[in-house]
Amino acid sequence: MKLHHLLIGVVVALTSCSSKSEFHSTSFAENIIYMFADQTEDTIHVIYTDPWTLTSDNPWLKPEVTSGKLSSQMYNLETRAIAIKAQPNTTGKTRLAVLTLRGDDVAQMPVYQIPYLNILTPDPVVTGETEADRKADYTLTLADSIEQTIIRFHVYANATLSSNAEWLVPDSTEFTPGLHAVGVRTGRNRTGSMRSGVLMLTSNGASTPINIRQN
Repeated sequence: MKLHHLLIGVVVALTSCSSKSEFHSTSFAENIIYMFADQTEDTIHVIYTDPWTLTSDNPWLKPEVTSGKLSSQMYNLETRAIAIKAQPNTTGKTRLAVLTLRGDDVAQMPVYQIPYLNILTPDPVVTGETEADRKADYTLTLADSIEQTIIRFHVYANATLSSNAEWLVPDSTEFTPGLHAVGVRTGRNRTGSMRSGVLMLTSNGASTPINIRQN
């Protein structure tokens, strides 16, 4: 599963000064940000014509830069990339922080940190009527004749993968930050009934189960 930042156009505030119209802008390039449970950094972009300040309403998320202004009188509009730093989400729930950008105008942007890791295969089944209720279930069902499968995930810190079943054996169990495709050996299911096991992916103190079922 890949989550993308949603972009919006610049919201421009036109104000009048004496008899002349002046162009003013204070906005975010992104509309909303999603971060995974083990993710501790992302990047946002602020667009401005005037001096600005940037704050977060929640201590788990902090912008690396909290104020700025135009770098040169030659320009009347600038865009700046700013890193945002987050603590790992080990609460088991989606949490929200709101960034507020104050300049000539005021803009706000929500940042959600979801309670699970970035697992790409198997595909998730995401549930929850609101962002706060957002949950993901990762389940892979295999035929009895399948002897090996592959899972894929992206982790943002050193990670481990463990199994609770003897018949369910990952080829690797320790990982560095980045994208990984891991072979998982199952062997044929000769029991005559469905069997189930769980692979547990853990990164930065957050864990997400991957359920494996074999007919």
